[in-house]
Amino acid sequence: MTDASPMLSRDEAMLARLAELDLAAAEKAHAKLMAAEEAAEIAELGRTYQRMSRSLRQTLALKAKLAREWADEEVRAKLIARRDAVIRENAMERRVTDLQDAVARIAAADNPELPSRKLCEDLFDFELDDWYDEPDFLVGDLDAQVLRACRVLHLPEELAATWRKLPRPPPLPDGVEFPTFDELNADADDDDASPPVIHRDTG
Repeated sequence: MTDASPMLSRDEAMLARLAELDLAAAEKAHAKLMAAEEAAEIAELGRTYQRMSRSLRQTLALKAKLAREWADEEVRAKLIARRDAVIRENAMERRVTDLQDAVARIAAADNPELPSRKLCEDLFDFELDDWYDEPDFLVGDLDAQVLRACRVLHLPEELAATWRKLPRPPPLPDGVEFPTFDELNADADDDDASPPVIHRDTG
């Protein structure tokens, strides 16, 4: 086990050393037993050898038990870590979904025209790429994040406080091509108007 703790490694080393000593004692007792001639001596050495053998078996069993318990602990730790990762990932996805829902409602309430709403949603998805990596993204206050989104997207900030009461807009139609942000800016430049630049949030 390459990632065993120092304490476990020391315990394993001591048990391994003890097993070697038990084996040496058992071998010595066995050698004397085999050389004995007197019945009383044979009986005494036989009992000694049995005790040494039993001690060796117990040491080996304890060593194997320690290895099994550590392996089980490793498995449990990996399962817990995997479970926690899945729980966090699901929570992150729920937070993203909630924010996207809030932005869609506010964008639709501010301007019901589909191109404007689609542009807001696309820009916010782009913004979320940075938010997702922020360490406090998941634990941050949802309403504060909605307000932050309104500021980034230049949506009415007063709608951030009531976004849950706003109607959920219908899904954007499939197969309909909306103008991109760059195309809208290009059209605005052609008309000599100020482009609807939306600045990225820097936190």
